[in-house]
Amino acid sequence: MANPVDSKSRKVLVVDDDDMNRTLVAKALEFEGYQVRQAESGLAGLQVINEWKPHLVLLDVNMPGLNGLETLAKLRVRDEYVSVIFVSANSRTEDVIRGLDAGADDYVCKPFQVLELLSRVRSQLRIKDLNDSLQKANARLKELVDIDDLTGAL
Repeated sequence: MANPVDSKSRKVLVVDDDDMNRTLVAKALEFEGYQVRQAESGLAGLQVINEWKPHLVLLDVNMPGLNGLETLAKLRVRDEYVSVIFVSANSRTEDVIRGLDAGADDYVCKPFQVLELLSRVRSQLRIKDLNDSLQKANARLKELVDIDDLTGAL
């Protein structure tokens, strides 16, 4: 498990069709020391996720083509879990509920305070670490249940 304060080992993908928003978020993350990549669409984001394996994805909801909700649905059927924070101008309560119920780990409304966004990023990375640790512990427990300690047989 990576050290929660060690941002240099953390990969964050920013997916937004608005170049200015994408660049602003990426620069703030890079300033904090994160490894950052950008994608301008949901489809491009999925390609980067498959190749680069980020720890966290910041995902806009409103994008042409594959929107954020559709992109998230494709992410949630994968075996490997990636944390997702929606960053959206859709700020009605119904929009936030829809995003969280679709499987997002958090939801930040635009315009946002950069320091708050960075705090939420840190929080989600801590939760991702806990999730990863739990998955490893469960795999180890399964091994212990399936393999006899004395003989090594199944």
